[in-house]
Amino acid sequence: MTTVHRFNAAAIPAAAVDPMAAYDFTRLYTNIPLDDLCRSIDKLARTCLEGFAGIEVLTTLPARQHPDAQPVHTARLVLDAPSSPYSAQGRHVRRFSDAAAFDVIFTSLVSSTFVRFGPCLVRQICGIPMGISAAPFIANLFLGWYEFEFLAQMHVPALSASARDVLAAFGYTNR
Repeated sequence: MTTVHRFNAAAIPAAAVDPMAAYDFTRLYTNIPLDDLCRSIDKLARTCLEGFAGIEVLTTLPARQHPDAQPVHTARLVLDAPSSPYSAQGRHVRRFSDAAAFDVIFTSLVSSTFVRFGPCLVRQICGIPMGISAAPFIANLFLGWYEFEFLAQMHVPALSASARDVLAAFGYTNR
């Protein structure tokens, strides 16, 4: 905490500070630029929803006699968008999201995360917010999409032989 206060008191311009670099995946997650993260997840969502209107999530809330029970969520891809993105009947709630709505929700989630340092709240401006429960899942999605785009280069006709050999070697790895 003392270091944070000293840094803030020094009022060092952001341009004067060289970003720290680490070459391990532990630090990669918190150093991914948010623009790249949101763009990659948006591409992934649009690719996965290709041919579908979006995702419908049905939530069944616990019965009143079981207040400690957890809600049950069921998701499915739908071909046609419903007339309303939200409906509720009794204990059943339906929500619909298309790729654009998912992008707005995801961007809001990762760009509005704050970390507590003692009494101070600091907004995380770079990387996957590791304090949220979805962080490992988001990190896996990002790296999975990154790997997919990397390996998809194999199908580019103008790819050099040496580049094709490098890509082919990845086909033999266990991930």
